[in-house]
Amino acid sequence: LARVSPRVRRAAVAGCGAGQYSQRLQLLRPKPPSSFATSQGMMARLMLYFAILYNASAMRVAVTGTTGRLGREAVQILAAKGIETRCLLRHAIDPSVRPSLEKDASSAEVARFLSVLPSVTMVEGDATSEKSCIDLLKGCDAVLALHGPVRPPPLQSLFRRLPEKDPLHSKSVNYEAVKNLINAARKSDTCKRIVRVTGKGEEPYSFFTVLINMLGNMAKAWNYEGEELLRGADDIDYTIVRPGVMTNESIDTSNRYALEDNGQGHLPVTAVTYSQIAR
Repeated sequence: LARVSPRVRRAAVAGCGAGQYSQRLQLLRPKPPSSFATSQGMMARLMLYFAILYNASAMRVAVTGTTGRLGREAVQILAAKGIETRCLLRHAIDPSVRPSLEKDASSAEVARFLSVLPSVTMVEGDATSEKSCIDLLKGCDAVLALHGPVRPPPLQSLFRRLPEKDPLHSKSVNYEAVKNLINAARKSDTCKRIVRVTGKGEEPYSFFTVLINMLGNMAKAWNYEGEELLRGADDIDYTIVRPGVMTNESIDTSNRYALEDNGQGHLPVTAVTYSQIAR
């Protein structure tokens, strides 16, 4: 239980002096049967046990990119764990739409399916709007920023036909939306952690990056700029996840995975499932 999260651990020892802190940490550690001899010690452990359970169940998480392949996996996992989840949607739920998670299901059908899961609340808005982000983060402890731009027609990107201020442009989605979430977290009394999933290929001059930028309204470049916003936010805890090729298909689990700190260094692109990243 002490490993539920740093927040729960801090809650268990909040307001303690040095001696009390040590005593409460001792209560969190496993004890041999003989340590439960006194009723006073037993009662203290029970009280701490319920306090930790209460704090864990009271966690609230916000999600952007709700109906995407990764977002829908994350929402289902959070709901299964009983964690209250606030999901951002650009359009209101249509009750006449059939709920579905089939491979060819529309965003409306996926949203309808997720909306009826326990502890899930749908919030209408757009991550490119700071007002929507502030509304989304109300009472949340963290936000999973899983949104990404819709792949544009190649000619539209090559000839720069979509203005950067357009809500569908990669700058709006990968940069401005991240900035909005940071500002919303700063204005929130509770949300101090942002988890952002970007992707492999943010190195500015790699072939993969240049190709995606040409065909995707500079998607990789604006992803990198969004990452830089998080790195510069000293008052916000953040985690940046750069998966390789995400897929729903089964993959070879004999592969080895590695971590690189703060986006430095180069790692080969490796396939990984959406559910693995969501967990």
